[in-house]
Amino acid sequence: MPQGRNNSDGGVDESAHDDAIDSLVAETGMAPEHVRDTYKRILAQLEDEAHVKEFLKLFAIRRTREALKSTAQRPRIGRPRSI
Repeated sequence: MPQGRNNSDGGVDESAHDDAIDSLVAETGMAPEHVRDTYKRILAQLEDEAHVKEFLKLFAIRRTREALKSTAQRPRIGRPRSI
C-alpha cells in the first residue's frame, strides 16, 4: 500500500486517501460509503489531535480497520443468527 503522495502544502493527496479507502473496502468487504465515512471521521479526529502529521494516513488506516472489524463482529439487530 502506498505511503501517500504529498501535495504542495505538505498534506497527503486526496487520491492517496482514496487508495487507502479502496484497500479497506477490498479487505473488509464492507460498503464503500461506510468505509469512507468511518475513515474520514477517524482521520478528522487524528488531524485535530496530532502535532506531527506525517503518519496520519497510516494511523487512520489502522484505526479504521479496527473500527470496521469491531462493528462487523457485533451481532446486528433483526438479522437471524445461524446455528
